[in-house]
Amino acid sequence: MFQNSKPILAGILLAASILICGQIKADEKNVIISRVGEHPTVGIPKAPVPISCFIDDESGELNFYFTGNLGNVAITVCELSLGIVASETVDSSLGTVQLYIPVTPGFYEITFVTAGGDIYTGTFTL
Repeated sequence: MFQNSKPILAGILLAASILICGQIKADEKNVIISRVGEHPTVGIPKAPVPISCFIDDESGELNFYFTGNLGNVAITVCELSLGIVASETVDSSLGTVQLYIPVTPGFYEITFVTAGGDIYTGTFTL
């Protein structure tokens, strides 16, 4: 029954990626997001990460793209030496959400906590 589901799933993921990439500005960079407990570059993740994040290092604009409705998602952005620089709860059913942070050079970590208790993180440098 599910023998042909892999090509269908791959097609859906490709379509979602194309849709998201079409909204990305040329000067934005990708922030790798992974589920807590899974290494982002080792092995195959248990499930696709339902959050994509891109940052514009000149404006401090973070763009979040949700590929599924995760309910309300608490987003916290911390800079290693400054601590929390932004924190907001957003409605993932909107699909796309923007958040602005100060453009301060440093090492940043983003944490997402979904309504269901799943935790995702990502890091980037400005």
